[in-house]
Amino acid sequence: MDRERREYYRINDILPLCHTAAPDPGAGEQQSGTQALLARIDAELNDAINHVFRADPVTAQALGLLNRKLTVLGSMLPGQSAADTSQYVPTAVSLSGSGIAFDSSERLPTGARRRISLLLQPSQVPVQLDGTVLASEPGENQEQPYRVRLDFDRDELAQEQIIRYVVQRQAMPPPPGATGERG
Repeated sequence: MDRERREYYRINDILPLCHTAAPDPGAGEQQSGTQALLARIDAELNDAINHVFRADPVTAQALGLLNRKLTVLGSMLPGQSAADTSQYVPTAVSLSGSGIAFDSSERLPTGARRRISLLLQPSQVPVQLDGTVLASEPGENQEQPYRVRLDFDRDELAQEQIIRYVVQRQAMPPPPGATGERG
């Protein structure tokens, strides 16, 4: 597992994050064809917005907000669940396509199942992955004293979004407060 994890690039960043209990593997929901298509379109749009961001950050932010607005409106359609962005907290993360490390106010037991929801910047693209806690150790942050390391379940679409984000983010300077590799 460690060998596979090292195949991915890892970045330190600050992202809006929310984590909750996740269902056991195999008990999860399957994406419909329409959901998979929307996820692919979202990934392509995120790529385009990130390219625009290098030349014109204000325009990229506006495009990202429009994309987020469409996502929220789409989630309000019958049969969809509205994304509650009020639960997202800007969090320093160490992120790769195989997993994430982040500070938490609660100690999570090794092996616990968690659902991680992130808003990729600057376009606020929501990504949701389930995974297993590898470790929850004392950290350096007094407000969130535990450093949680989580291994993602296999989800090709979501992991591809994260990998693209990581590669694009590597070309940009790190945000303030996202220094130090602890993952």
